[in-house]
Amino acid sequence: MRCCYHGWLFGVNGQVLETPGDPPGSALKDRLFHGAYPCKEYKGLIFGYFGPPDSIPEFPIFDSYDYPGDGLVPYCITYPCNWLQVQENVMDPAHAVFLHTRVTFSHFSDTWGELPVMDFVETPTGMIYVTTRRWKDKVWVRSNDIIMPNLAQVGHIWEDGQDAKQFGRVGITRWTTPIDNRTCKVIGWRHFHPEVNPRGIGKEEDCGLEKVDFYGQGAGGSFEERQRLPGDYDAIVTQRPIALHGLEHLTYCDKGVVMLRKLLRRDIRKVAAGEEPPRSTLRSGGAIPTYCHDTVLAIPPIAGVDDLELQEEVGRRVTEIVISGDHHAADDRHDIVRKLLSEYESSVASQAAA
Repeated sequence: MRCCYHGWLFGVNGQVLETPGDPPGSALKDRLFHGAYPCKEYKGLIFGYFGPPDSIPEFPIFDSYDYPGDGLVPYCITYPCNWLQVQENVMDPAHAVFLHTRVTFSHFSDTWGELPVMDFVETPTGMIYVTTRRWKDKVWVRSNDIIMPNLAQVGHIWEDGQDAKQFGRVGITRWTTPIDNRTCKVIGWRHFHPEVNPRGIGKEEDCGLEKVDFYGQGAGGSFEERQRLPGDYDAIVTQRPIALHGLEHLTYCDKGVVMLRKLLRRDIRKVAAGEEPPRSTLRSGGAIPTYCHDTVLAIPPIAGVDDLELQEEVGRRVTEIVISGDHHAADDRHDIVRKLLSEYESSVASQAAA
């Protein structure tokens, strides 16, 4: 790499190879060394390692990186605010009811406007939210992943809860990467496979630099338009460049945000004490299991059973199957999870038919 200003030439490891403006025989290049960090190019993204050179960890491969029939399309969006308020959005399922559905229009589907039964559960990689909704004769359970500290995974964006499925997988994998305290970038992949784009709504050509193929994720449109029809970007960046937690009034809807902050503080303290942050030791087919999913079960209301209590129980049991058990270290983990979910669906549906 050559500097355009004075022509210095650098090797990939930071070594200064030439200082052409200096007198012949100058030893300056032998006394200087530029900082350099190892990089890995993987499926269209470049990952850098910035930690101690004597303890470079294995590059983590998660099970969503190589899914059957999947096309990973890189995208990147800049946010003029602190990274944490962008990351917290993924653990705030209540905003999908209002921002994405009731307040303006249905950004994804009308089903998102149903206020779900909510839960938040730790996983071997971080945490998930669990939202459970009734939609006609089905129960839709959805979980987004947080993989600590700054990786997140989101399911099928246009899921409508109408078609039965077990353990439908990831629609977005993204890192919220700080640039400085007041700027960050969301960098990741949109996934394109039949489970997350069954009706062809997703558009690969609309994903890339400062753009992605669903509503409200960037600064596009005039200020007036964004006031009337706000999206995630507008709700996040208008919290100030750095949201002031001391001015917050956290409620039931913010339980996921609170849990995420607690996990982040836990890991910060571990690193500050010289310890390693927690990492999942599970492997399935050589990859680290993840827990983002959409599961839609054909479970109608049951006579004599409070339906909200039924939804809560379905969400709890589905989550147990998705995150717990020895099968998460099996090479055919996906098949086992789907089989267990199908068996559970049949057992509950039979009670409704009785």
